Amino acid sequence: MKESKALEEVWEWKNAVYEETKEMNKDEIYKYFNRDSETFLNRAGYKKIKIADGVYTIKSMNL
Repeated sequence: MKESKALEEVWEWKNAVYEETKEMNKDEIYKYFNRDSETFLNRAGYKKIKIADGVYTIKSMNL
């Protein structure tokens, strides 16, 4: 069965992230995903608001 183009792109992304993070320790991986999530949220028009240590909520900046 042939996979959809979208699914192939997801697997390519997954493999790229694995290659970038496979040599990282847990702290480095946490920082990697935290930094990238901040960038994504900002581009999408959202802001991450800290509620407690390690706990956040997301708020639209368009309101």
